[in-house]
Amino acid sequence: VYKRQVFKTATSDSAGTGSSGTEMIMFTSSTQGAINVVSSDPLTFSTAITERMRIDSSGNVGIALTPNSGQGILQLNGGLRIAGSASASDTSAPYIFRTSGADNMVFATGSSERMRINSSGFVGIGENNPAVRLVVKDGGNNLGTSIRLTQGYNSVYSDIASNFGGSMTLNAGQGGGSPIMHFQVNGSEKVRIQAGGGISFNGDTA
Repeated sequence: VYKRQVFKTATSDSAGTGSSGTEMIMFTSSTQGAINVVSSDPLTFSTAITERMRIDSSGNVGIALTPNSGQGILQLNGGLRIAGSASASDTSAPYIFRTSGADNMVFATGSSERMRINSSGFVGIGENNPAVRLVVKDGGNNLGTSIRLTQGYNSVYSDIASNFGGSMTLNAGQGGGSPIMHFQVNGSEKVRIQAGGGISFNGDTA
């Protein structure tokens, strides 16, 4: 049996946890408390006499919408802001949202879009209209765009880069002693570029 107290425009509450003038439901049991709907009707939550959230009889949660079966246990009409990162003063929290009128999933940080997945499944990083499966774009400088490949074993890395003029650079084993660039076809090496610049083909010695 749950003991329930309802305060309406209270001046104080007996447990000292409420605020003057607020309305609340408080469970005074120190071990348990529950809000139950015994029928198949949904449990709804409203503010300003307007529904804001509901939980249907299957456990699906809809925020600012009525949840549909089979479309996820949590459904939102609007964006999802993830707050509380490094400090309480962080006002540019990460943000995930669906663009209006289109099935685009957008990821933003620092109040700016960083990545999106469009309705075709194409991914754009720094690009809001990707035309192929993956587009990486850096519009903030004249040095072009780089993709860095690294691992946890040491600090050596490799880069794939495209500069503002359209040239492409492959940089293998930066920081390594004698890096080698391999080119394979169907798992078989066809071309090798040695650290000293020698080139071998089909396993020949450079």
